[in-house]
Amino acid sequence: MDLNNIIMHKNKVAIVLIAIIVILSACLIAVNENKQLNYSPDAIGSSRIIVSESVLNVTAGSSIYDNYTVRLVSGTTWGTYINYKTVNGISVSFSNSGGDPTYTGTMNIHVSGNVSPGSYIISLYATGDDPSPYTNVTVNVIAHEDYIKIVSEKTLQIKDAAGGNLSLTYDNVTLLVNVRPGTYAFINGTYHKNYNFTLVIFNDNGLIKTPAGYNNYTINFIFAFEVNGIISQNISLVNSTGSGYPVITYMKSPENWISWTYIGGMLSGKDFYPQGGSYRFIDKWTYNKTMDELVNDQFYKPVLWVVMSPVHEYVQPAVYRGFIPYISAVAVIIAILIILSTVFVYMPGYAKKSPSKINRIFYLYISMAFEFSSMVYLIIYDKFLRTAAPLHYDFLIAAFIISIALLVPVVINKYRKAFLITLGSLSILAWIGLIIDAELNLPFSSVHSSIPNYGWEYLFGFGTGAFSSFNISMGFSVFFVSIIITGIISIYISMND
Repeated sequence: MDLNNIIMHKNKVAIVLIAIIVILSACLIAVNENKQLNYSPDAIGSSRIIVSESVLNVTAGSSIYDNYTVRLVSGTTWGTYINYKTVNGISVSFSNSGGDPTYTGTMNIHVSGNVSPGSYIISLYATGDDPSPYTNVTVNVIAHEDYIKIVSEKTLQIKDAAGGNLSLTYDNVTLLVNVRPGTYAFINGTYHKNYNFTLVIFNDNGLIKTPAGYNNYTINFIFAFEVNGIISQNISLVNSTGSGYPVITYMKSPENWISWTYIGGMLSGKDFYPQGGSYRFIDKWTYNKTMDELVNDQFYKPVLWVVMSPVHEYVQPAVYRGFIPYISAVAVIIAILIILSTVFVYMPGYAKKSPSKINRIFYLYISMAFEFSSMVYLIIYDKFLRTAAPLHYDFLIAAFIISIALLVPVVINKYRKAFLITLGSLSILAWIGLIIDAELNLPFSSVHSSIPNYGWEYLFGFGTGAFSSFNISMGFSVFFVSIIITGIISIYISMND
């Protein structure tokens, strides 16, 4: 396009430039709001999080509670969820994690024993229909002692090897043990049918670290059996023939919790000194889906078991609120269609071509319009991709920039065939890459290997699962379809132009 043509069509050029400016401005505003208010396309108001105590002191390996209120500030109340960001080793659970503001709850802040003394920030924020800015809580972690302390215990007097049951609850987790009838205590070569069996729970204050290779786990608590007040691998619980007779242990906890057997150390009163002890092996638990509990049938010695769970990963529940998420997407699609249609209609040279060639170019523009609009929508609104999968997010931005760079020579008819081949090849590779991403469970994201089948559900779940939303899946689906169409048309035009 020469200068005379630009001057001749200055009004159309002005329309195109204005549309571009509007789109870029909308992108910048939306990204800024997203950073400040954790914005989602479903938002119809705003909220604020208020806590009872903004500074808390807690010993490593223990927990502390704080009250919070998610208060509606503006707009209309609807589904809003509270979440947090902090360092590994500190986890937060909410008694009321979502609802229509204003609502209140209590949060349990657990600090693993692996956390070094110092001050740490927990940033609370709300997402969903009424997002909030961050509310920071300072947690001062205090050094622990050189022993772990019994925080809960119960004793069962066994008479005539009759057995019995015990249960303890710690941090909302219930342990239940069944000493079966016919269980004897074998101590120093002697069978005892009368003895005291005690179930104890210790706090975790960091003296016992996670096993090698388990840095992505945090210790929740430690429990043990005592026989006549003694913790020792030299004592066994056996049947009448002298064979090990395990105590059946039930733990009401998530399926992904694990435990390791820890042998060694010394019990002194209510304190246990773990120095000199070590991990021996990981324990085998069976998940009972009906009862929602883990079951172990191998513990027959009074030793320690260290219970741990994977580091917290939060996934916001999917929320669908009608057509609100699509308003901005539709606006972007219309604006891009106006731009490409204007370029197509007033581009000199194309009117001289055959109708079939004009149609091919037009179809390519339409396909890329949907491709660009879906990429812009995901870049602006897919907060998870930006925070939990930054490499995937950077690829999306790079694909957007490269596609525009390759489209420009095609539009101005400069080295068009070479750029069409490049555009088509890269589009097909990106389409294949999206399939691989889904199949490999978003391999470069923080949720990789922690949530089964997450890739397909997140990209194309359309809100049918807990890890997908309708609008984000719609964006990826439009991108998925349009990019392969772009690739096929580009290759076809380059071979037949």
